[in-house]
Amino acid sequence: MREKLSDQLKKAREYFTKYISSSRMISRTPTFIASIHICPANPASSTRCILYNGVSTTDPIILESRSQYVPDCIEFDPPIYVERGLYVNFHTNIASMTIQYKSIPA
Repeated sequence: MREKLSDQLKKAREYFTKYISSSRMISRTPTFIASIHICPANPASSTRCILYNGVSTTDPIILESRSQYVPDCIEFDPPIYVERGLYVNFHTNIASMTIQYKSIPA
């Protein structure tokens, strides 16, 4: 049990955790996305968030998340890899997001 906890702690230290409250570029370099947690602005309405493989909304979409009435928490195992950077677009009804990721130096 202790060894498993040690492995999990080591893995967690490899990733950054960032809280964001608006659409933005997260990384310009290749990135692994471990998880996202989306908090709706209005819990009575659905949310829509789009992640792009690149640095803007003109780059290819890697993930589109929609949920209704509840916060959306998604863990990726294995992590999602994007080779051109990572841009997050708060499309509809999103107050904030917490994202765990690991950027790889170019």
